[in-house]
Amino acid sequence: MQEKTNIDRLKEQIQKEQDICKKYQEGSSTLVLGKEYNVSYTTINKILKINNIALRNHSEKTINAYKTGKMDHMVNVWQKASKRWLGENNPRWRKIGDIKYDTQGYAIIKTENGWIERARVVAEKKLGRKLKKEEIIHHINYIKNDDRVENLYLFKNGKEHRQYHGANRQLKIIGMNKLLLSNL
Repeated sequence: MQEKTNIDRLKEQIQKEQDICKKYQEGSSTLVLGKEYNVSYTTINKILKINNIALRNHSEKTINAYKTGKMDHMVNVWQKASKRWLGENNPRWRKIGDIKYDTQGYAIIKTENGWIERARVVAEKKLGRKLKKEEIIHHINYIKNDDRVENLYLFKNGKEHRQYHGANRQLKIIGMNKLLLSNL
């Protein structure tokens, strides 16, 4: 038997690369081709790149997996999971009236319109009207989750609220404190 010459090996390599490119364009994944040709998928990626074949993005890979039937087994899994985690069965599910705390420590409550600071809900209930967006609720004792009516003060806007804190900071320096009484 004759030994393979370098030219023969080169021809085989070119043929192998052409086969890889053709199979990839027909829908095979780089992972499957890597296993078939006993190389890594990154080697397949390089071969495709050298031959000017665009790699599929994630969406195209997913669509291709559906078309080739590789996702059929997952459809049942997802359907079962979606039913199992719907609504109140979902660990993130919250009922209207549920309370959680935001990253700053304020109590927020679930309402029909989404999440709102509990202090605003208490103030709205006491005033009998919706608060304007610019109105600020201040906790008199600085305890962020103490939402008793007697601990809440309503500022018309953020400017008034900042002025109060600025004046209060100056008074604290000389050992005094400007105390507020609830205006609700």
